[in-house]
Order: sequence, then structure tokens, then C-alpha cells
Amino acid sequence: NNVSPLSFVINSWYAAIDVYGTGSQFPWVLLIGAVVALAGAYKLAMAMYREVAKVLYGRGRICSMSIPGTIDVKDLVVEYPLYQHVIWDRFRALIGIVFPSCRPPVRRVLNRISFSIQPGETVALIGRNGAGKTSLLKVISGLLSPTAGNVQVNGQLMALLAMGIGFRPAFTGRENLVYCGLLLGLEKQQILELIPGIIQFSELETSIDQPFFTYSSGMKARLAFALAAAVPADIVILDETLAVGDSKFVTKCYRRLREIEKSGKTIVMVSHQLGEIAR
Repeated sequence: NNVSPLSFVINSWYAAIDVYGTGSQFPWVLLIGAVVALAGAYKLAMAMYREVAKVLYGRGRICSMSIPGTIDVKDLVVEYPLYQHVIWDRFRALIGIVFPSCRPPVRRVLNRISFSIQPGETVALIGRNGAGKTSLLKVISGLLSPTAGNVQVNGQLMALLAMGIGFRPAFTGRENLVYCGLLLGLEKQQILELIPGIIQFSELETSIDQPFFTYSSGMKARLAFALAAAVPADIVILDETLAVGDSKFVTKCYRRLREIEKSGKTIVMVSHQLGEIAR
């Protein structure tokens, strides 16, 4: 992956010749070299496609507004290509950059969605599986580029889209807090100051220095939510965050969410449980 695609094409050709030799076998060398070089050319084409597609397909924009905690979505469209034959359809997607009619079929999960969220509001997204709730949160979080439309977000954002996502299984719980804190843009000293409160909230004092892969689903949920609740942010995004965990800890999480809401933070959450939303 560290080799440039163009170098990969050239080296693939010479490697085939070196392995299979010359002379009477040279026609076969040409054939084998052509196949290997085509594989390299495909890698080159996909690298070019990813770069060009960001410009041509990623027509949507994600920019900042002036009031912290504000989210404004206008005419948002998100589409995913449908691949029946992965290699061929990706080649069609590459050709579709120049000839749109050649693009593979797509599934539109978000169709011209528009809404505004003001600072301090708590908004819940409800819908069946596959309705596009998580895709919408990913766009707002900046993890997914929209196909079309504009998304304007202002303020520091904390997104917890999946329990344990970003945590490294071989790291201890404490090491994962430092690691994820750095990924969130916090200074190491700031993270170290937050860790005692995170450990106390998660109630994992006896397990915090154990490898993360030894944690149960409930323990992972505790640590992930405790981290999300401790990180200073103007906007908090939660995706099925409270789906795992015992009733006592879930009650503590709701109490913490109410504290965040009263502090004037913007909260956007997804859930399939109407009772959870009502709380």
C-alpha cells in the first residue's frame, strides 16, 4: 500500500518477466505480465477514481456556522452504489466520472433532507433499520461526504456512533482513553485530567488496566459513554448508545444526558425505543 500505483504497474510487468523468463516462453510472459500489469492498472485507476470522485461526486459541502452548537442541513442527499460484480461495477463507477450514464445503480438512503437544530436543543431520530439514520449522523460528524446538499456545523463535536469504535483490543482501558482522546483532538495533559472522572463514572476501577478484549459488551458501553460524556463539546451525537448496559448504569446515563442538556449543549441521538426517547 505504500508503493505508488504507477510504480506497482511497472514493477508488476518486470517481475513477471523475471519469474517466468524469456525465450520460447516469452509469449506466455507477455500474457502473464499483461494480467499482472492490468491488476496494477486497476489499482491505479481506483486511486484516481477516489481522488476525482471527491470533486465530482462529493458535491455536498460541510462547513461551519457562526453560533456554537448549531446544525443546519439543506437538501441533503446520500447515495450508495449497488455492486453486483465488485470489480466490474467499480470500473463502471470509474468510467461514470466522465460518462454518468455508465455509473452502476445506486441506493438513495437520504433524499433531499432539510432541517435546522438550534443550540441547546435535543433531537431524536427515529426510523426503521436502513432508513439512513446513522448515515445522517456520519455526515453531520464529518465521517461521510454527502452526495449533494449542504451541512453546516459549528462548535466542537463529540460523536459516539458505535460502542467501542476506535478502541484498540490489545490496549488496556486506560490506554484506550488516552488513545481515543488524542484522536478526538485533546491534549494529553487534558486527557489525563479527565481520566479519573471517566473511570469513576464507568465504575471500572478494577478493570481499567486490563486489556480491552477482555471487557464484556456492558463494560465497553460503560467506558465508551463515560468518555463521550466527559469530553468537552458543543454538540453530542449518540447512535444507539444506551442499547447495551444494565438498568442501573442506563439510569446514570440518562441523568448525565439531562445534565448535558441543561448545560446548553446540543444533543442528537438515534434510538429504536420510543421509551428511551421519552426519558
